[in-house]
Amino acid sequence: MNKNTKQDRELFRKTKRQAIERDGNCCVICGRYGCDVHHIIFRSQGGKSTLDNLVCLCRECHNAKAHGAKAKEYREFFQSYIDRVKGGESTE
Repeated sequence: MNKNTKQDRELFRKTKRQAIERDGNCCVICGRYGCDVHHIIFRSQGGKSTLDNLVCLCRECHNAKAHGAKAKEYREFFQSYIDRVKGGESTE
């Protein structure tokens, strides 16, 4: 494991909890209980485990939507969600 991968995994341990807390432990797509934390830009594509690259999803949405045929469209949705949260807008 290279140094950057180890540092990112350590960061993910912290930011994963923060993302779940920020999103109210709910899936940002459907609103159900969400325990999966998804990287908007995949680690394999250079994405980091920073809070602004993570969203909370339920298992179904994580598998079917975030990694499905419309993953690119959902990536745009996730990014707009993060932008709203960072801007202080309500996400409800």
